[in-house]
Amino acid sequence: MLATTKAQGEGYAPDAARRVDFLGSYPPGDMALGELRGPMREETEQWLNRVSLGLPTQHATAAEAHNRLMLTKAFDLSARLKRAVPLPISAQDEQERPRGGLRAAG
Repeated sequence: MLATTKAQGEGYAPDAARRVDFLGSYPPGDMALGELRGPMREETEQWLNRVSLGLPTQHATAAEAHNRLMLTKAFDLSARLKRAVPLPISAQDEQERPRGGLRAAG
């Protein structure tokens, strides 16, 4: 933990009133001495540079991300039903899934 008389800003939730901070890191890195530092600094900076210049990036499009989300939901539904499910799944398919989860004591 860091406590100081000077405001401590950070990249993910700037707040000029902060005087106490819990030290750690978040995936893109942390701001230190006015620079982004951390495990994904280069990746983050390269991505921002490509986006700002209008160049293609290796990241998924919205359509690709939606497709992967629906596949993940189908995996989950298939595991819960203990059978294969046809693709693409629909909202109605999702309603048919039995819920396991915790049971009330007693």
